[in-house]
Amino acid sequence: MKIEQVLATKSGQVIQIQDSQTIKEAVLLLARENITTLVVTNAEGKLVGILTEHQIIEQAAAHEKVFAMIVGEVMRTDMISVSPKDDLFSVAQLMTEKEFRLLPVVEKGVVLGIVSIYDLVKAQRDDYSGQVDNLSMQV
Repeated sequence: MKIEQVLATKSGQVIQIQDSQTIKEAVLLLARENITTLVVTNAEGKLVGILTEHQIIEQAAAHEKVFAMIVGEVMRTDMISVSPKDDLFSVAQLMTEKEFRLLPVVEKGVVLGIVSIYDLVKAQRDDYSGQVDNLSMQV
């Protein structure tokens, strides 16, 4: 199974924020969209990072004025992106080894979506369930 098949089951909308915006704006966006992660872009729209609730909480524990901080100061920049043509198992293995819960899916510099480890486990489960159903029907 390919990552593009996983993306096809998800909403096509990728919620983004610019690295120059404040953490307060990020928190409001996370809450409004009921999500846990934002794709971070620069002024030119290029992917420059990922911002998660967890990163905001870590900063809040260390800095009293976290809401005034800039997204670019808090975001994770050491992320890896994957291609829609990548194999689900390979991506799941990469996420496990690198301890990433989420990865952006990028093609030709455009962010197509985000996949979570949950998305991959669910896709694998659904695939296995379908295989079991097919085998049961053959018996």
